[in-house]
Amino acid sequence: MANTVGRLGWAGIAIEGTAGTYTTPADFINYTANNLIGKHTPFGDIQAYGVREKDFSSAVGKQWGEGDITANLAPITAGYFFRLATNVETKTTVSGSVTDHVFTVSGTNTPTTASITFDKGAYREKFVYACLKDFEIDVKDGLDRKS
Repeated sequence: MANTVGRLGWAGIAIEGTAGTYTTPADFINYTANNLIGKHTPFGDIQAYGVREKDFSSAVGKQWGEGDITANLAPITAGYFFRLATNVETKTTVSGSVTDHVFTVSGTNTPTTASITFDKGAYREKFVYACLKDFEIDVKDGLDRKS
């Protein structure tokens, strides 16, 4: 029996410049739990069958993803979750490569979105237009976790 200690996998994450447009991952989240899954509701089969060749890509139906990602709090990737939760990030260069980040809650109803990519080896699963529904930080003895 194999023991699993620490991280289980990783997912690429990037803030989208235009909501819903895939953005190549800038950093990677080493998650400890992940049940994010793609879902699909196809259109009902109500068309006539008089055609010789069907175009199956013309009516895709509703597609979305849902689930949770849990990871240890890391200085590089925590900012992505803070940005998705608050909507506004202000960066100020302190000195050299040291940057100060200030996250503030936006008064608008338009969420900040992210592209999340899971590399499964044989294929890549991409989620665009990713938003946060809940954001939780647990502080305990040992490692801090965000989900």
